[in-house]
Formats: sequence, structure tokens, C-alpha cells
Amino acid sequence: MRRCLRVAHISIAAQRVNRSLTAHVEKRALLWMAERAPRWISSDKLTVLGLTAQIGAGVCYALARFDERWLLAVVLCLALIGWATAWMERWRVCGGSSARVTGSM
Repeated sequence: MRRCLRVAHISIAAQRVNRSLTAHVEKRALLWMAERAPRWISSDKLTVLGLTAQIGAGVCYALARFDERWLLAVVLCLALIGWATAWMERWRVCGGSSARVTGSM
């Protein structure tokens, strides 16, 4: 006899609360960036960019075995990952304001 595990999906609305010293300035800065973000930037494209940079960093580490100058390319890949991650964090923190501002919602 087969047994099936059923999982109930529960959706709970969560509100992001930021009470840090710089919360007001941060929110204004994020909205300012969202208004000026290029239309081509989306969370899906940033995910692909980050994944590609991670793979590139791995390949460059492997190539560094033969020539240590490839470690410079690793640094560039890691910087690209950091940039993509920062943009994705901004997207998440804005709570959809980027999508609303750019009309991609």
C-alpha cells in the first residue's frame, strides 16, 4: 500500500519592518535607485548573471592552476556576483516598488 504525504500550503502575509538608524534614508535611496534602474534589469536576469559569474569563477579557479593571472578573473567574477546580489537585495527590499516604478509588474 502506498502512502502519500499531504502538505497544506499556508500563506502568511509578512510585513518587512526596518527600524534601524538609517532606515528612512535607506528607503529613499532604494526608491531613488528603483526609479533609475534600467528596464532590462529583472530578478530572473540577475539570477542568471549571478549563476554565470559563479560558474566563471569556478572555471577561472581551475585555470589558475596553470597560470596565476586567472585569479584576477576570479576577482572580477566575484565582483560581478556581488553586484548582482546587491541588485537582487534592492529588488527584494523595495517590496515590488522597482516593478511598480518601471511598469514591469
